[in-house]
Amino acid sequence: MKSLKMITGVLMLMLILSITACQKEPVQGPKGDPGNANVHSITYTVPTSGWSVNGNVLYATIPVSEITSDIITSGAVLVYLETQPGAFGQLPVTTYPADWYSETFEVYTAAGAVEIHISDSDLTQPPTPANALKFKIVVIAGSGLAANPVNTLTTYAKVKQTFNLKD
Repeated sequence: MKSLKMITGVLMLMLILSITACQKEPVQGPKGDPGNANVHSITYTVPTSGWSVNGNVLYATIPVSEITSDIITSGAVLVYLETQPGAFGQLPVTTYPADWYSETFEVYTAAGAVEIHISDSDLTQPPTPANALKFKIVVIAGSGLAANPVNTLTTYAKVKQTFNLKD
């Protein structure tokens, strides 16, 4: 029980430290007609100093106040990594910095935050990204999911068009 409390305390400390390292550039899509979903699109830039290490995984915690317990229960959180200027790949995504190994970006979501993990296929600690990384986080209420077919949510471009999001 003591080790669980210690782990929880260490994770909370890392969360607090990571929160101060991320830059929030909120962009909110238009509100729909009464009864339609509120959809939020937020762009975050994680600087090179915003990454922490846990074993062989790099991670960054990004605070997202728009993610509520209702969103976790019945909505959706979609996270995209800018893989080239203006092009976003939905997480999880695997990149190939060399032809002999890959890096995988995964996302973990909780009320109030997302945590991005980077791991390498060779099971060693990945290098800290050389440049700041840009992420788009789209938070969709359950009614927005019900009103739109799943095939409209397969890429950031389709999500942007479906919900009339502005960059």
